[in-house]
Amino acid sequence: MPLQTPSLDDRHFQDIVDQAKRLIPHYCREWTDHNVSDPGVTLIELFAWMTDMLLYRVNLVPDKNYIKFLELIGVQLEEPRAATAPITFYLSAAQPVEVTIPADTEVATVRTETSPAIIFTTEEDFTPWTRHNLGQTGLLSRRIAIFPSQPGPGDAFYLALEKDHSRHVLALVLNCELAGGAGVDPNNPPIQWEVWQGGSTRWAPCELDHDGTGGFNVSGEIILHTPAMAQREFEGINAYWLRCRLTDAQAGRGAYRVSPALQQLRVEARGGTVGTRHAISIQKEVLGTSDGTPGQTFELLHTPILALDPARDYLVEETPVGELQRWQEVADFADSKPED
Repeated sequence: MPLQTPSLDDRHFQDIVDQAKRLIPHYCREWTDHNVSDPGVTLIELFAWMTDMLLYRVNLVPDKNYIKFLELIGVQLEEPRAATAPITFYLSAAQPVEVTIPADTEVATVRTETSPAIIFTTEEDFTPWTRHNLGQTGLLSRRIAIFPSQPGPGDAFYLALEKDHSRHVLALVLNCELAGGAGVDPNNPPIQWEVWQGGSTRWAPCELDHDGTGGFNVSGEIILHTPAMAQREFEGINAYWLRCRLTDAQAGRGAYRVSPALQQLRVEARGGTVGTRHAISIQKEVLGTSDGTPGQTFELLHTPILALDPARDYLVEETPVGELQRWQEVADFADSKPED
């Protein structure tokens, strides 16, 4: 736990006023009216306000010293970075073809009379997988028990998805047996939806947006927001896996006494979530024409600009022979070579 930065003087306005009033009998016994209507008290409050401002600036010194001490051991302040946020896009209707949300798509808050719109742009292309083979995702009116006959913690129901549904809004349209999950609390069923993510995380939880089935007790929809997914082979099937797992709460009250059953299942992608940052893209801005003067500079019309991302931001120059040459930013030219 980091140490709290101490204040050189922790007094505030009222503390200074009270301290000054306590000193009045010591220096001026004739002054007996200490009410706020007294002109002398007015002067005390005026000087207390000025002193409070000075103490505020004095207490900023430890922060400056703290930064300087960090610089002595090689720790530097990072440059300002744009705010980032995940934005979820929803399809307004079923689409016959794939719909791609291109990078640099702008989204904004509502502009009001007192505040301008805050604009965010998407950082990458995103294509929600909206085309499904319903012959594979439907159960064709077969009755399938979701869990074993005596459900216990850790039991799970698995769905194999052919395509990558990372960061998707998935709708599971279920036809369940009425009150099939006897014993469970429909408002708080002991289940957790997860996707296979691989690595040290293995199974990552999904965000449950809505469960209209009451824990598989009535027909309805379950809306999930999936995190990043990874492909894996289970039981000889190579797919992207989604599962519904019984949690440890299954061992307590409000647990399933028998397994609920499905008569029909359909999987739909209703949208997806993509990362955005608080910035806009400026296209085809002309900086000016160089006249060959050493140290010539050009100013941008739109500032400030984001720090360069080596994976995304680079300069490409077309050589006289028509080849594209990629330039790389360096801190200095000490390591330059003749062919650079």
